[in-house]
Amino acid sequence: MEQGYCMPMDHTSVAIPFRSLYGDVCPLIKDILSEATYDFQNHCGMNCLQNPFCAGYNFKKKHQKKTPNCQLTHTLDHNFHDCNADDKGWVFYHPVAPAKKDGPGSDPYRCECPKGYGGDLCQTDELLKKKIAAQDKDEIK
Repeated sequence: MEQGYCMPMDHTSVAIPFRSLYGDVCPLIKDILSEATYDFQNHCGMNCLQNPFCAGYNFKKKHQKKTPNCQLTHTLDHNFHDCNADDKGWVFYHPVAPAKKDGPGSDPYRCECPKGYGGDLCQTDELLKKKIAAQDKDEIK
């Protein structure tokens, strides 16, 4: 399977190294570092980059003025709660970083890892995944 190109909501840029992780979700109700109102998603991303504890952010493009539409969080582990349709429309972004170790890295213009690699940063190859799975099975026995 060839690498899939990103959809418009999946975009990243060199200046703002984030990729959408979840789309059309509800606002965060816990683990919020800060909330603010911005006209542009890039401003929310810049705010996250300036906060050393920020691990990702939730942004809503269409919002009522003076209502927060940018939520910074210190964790990527969120169980988005159920909410009514009017509260949905948020997009949760997580950081994209260069390659780890010998992995080919995550091309910011691609949304899928090259064949044989996986993980958020395309750092894990299939052989390593199989070795880890085999070790986990042996530990359980």
